[in-house]
Amino acid sequence: MAEDLRYLEGLVEILLESTARWKEVAFSFTIPFIDTPLRRLLLVQPSESAILRKVELNVGVVASESGAQTPYDLLELWQMDWMHGGPSILMHDSIRILNFGDRIVQDIASMAVNWPSLTHFAFKGYRQWGASPLHFGVDEALGLLKLCPNLVTCSIPMESNLPIFSTKPITMAFLEELSITPFAYDIPRDFAPLVVLPSLRKLVIHQGEEYIWVPHNYVGSGVAQFIQRFGDQLTDVTLYIHALTPTGLDHCLRHLTNVIRLEFCSEYFPPNRACAVLTPQLFARLTPEYESHTGGHLLNVPVLPKLEGVALRFGFGDEELLLDALVDFVAARRREGDIVRLRKAEFVVAWVHKLRRDPLALLRARNVNLDGFSFEGYQVDEELEM
Repeated sequence: MAEDLRYLEGLVEILLESTARWKEVAFSFTIPFIDTPLRRLLLVQPSESAILRKVELNVGVVASESGAQTPYDLLELWQMDWMHGGPSILMHDSIRILNFGDRIVQDIASMAVNWPSLTHFAFKGYRQWGASPLHFGVDEALGLLKLCPNLVTCSIPMESNLPIFSTKPITMAFLEELSITPFAYDIPRDFAPLVVLPSLRKLVIHQGEEYIWVPHNYVGSGVAQFIQRFGDQLTDVTLYIHALTPTGLDHCLRHLTNVIRLEFCSEYFPPNRACAVLTPQLFARLTPEYESHTGGHLLNVPVLPKLEGVALRFGFGDEELLLDALVDFVAARRREGDIVRLRKAEFVVAWVHKLRRDPLALLRARNVNLDGFSFEGYQVDEELEM
């Protein structure tokens, strides 16, 4: 196989001649043997004059035909060859953005990376081949954050069933955006007390990788605890709401007093009956009440009083019933009054390509002022509309 890939040597030579001009590189390839010429692309000597700012790395392997080495063994040997010493392309002082794919099988904290130079970091988690000993829980997340004191954005996975030994909180003075993908469905409750994030403004909690749902109320939820600790400083939040019970979700919403944009991801028919879902009752909780539909004073200030944008992404269900509640919500949030007016809404339903009714037409029929307002993410079946 090595003989078949000799042509790569010439290509690699050409690429290496231009390293001084590299600003962004993305390496996504499969290695067939440990001494592949491609490894030289990752052994570029750090240079004070380098202008390289962004590196994306996603490397796979081909299983040995003899069966002497598993894909895990080969990738482990190959990554050990260049990640734990130097020189390494990841040691450049100029690098600010580093993205790792899902094929890393080495402890990233011990890699030859100029961690303090990073301002943006993304990691999809360790590749779980066979009996991989690598995990990424609270301790691993805290260890990584300590290495990167200048991060502005960070996207990481997080396992919740690992022991936690850290006791001293760490401060990330510049971190503005944090994105977490739980391995199961919730983040550990012990994470929030161990971080100090004075600049945090955006939080994204993705759907977990395991399809095992036992939703938590605000007492047992790591997401709810995190929002309770940092909610008043957040302005942009994305939640996969099935990790919470209705009371858990309500608890979170009441702590998001300064949120400007909110995104809900949900299945209309949840995997567990106890899960929070997007329902008309939920929208009623977000909808301000007035003395009358045409005028009058505001009777109550709803949760999320500063909301300007909302995005709804959910699976197939009774989207028409939810649409009515959404129209009521938008109409009430577009009125002039004591709360911020909604400026943008997105309504995305999986597996439903076209709605039977146009929400903008429904709003116009109610004489809602739509100046400066946008409603996106959907299409209307024109034949049904006629």
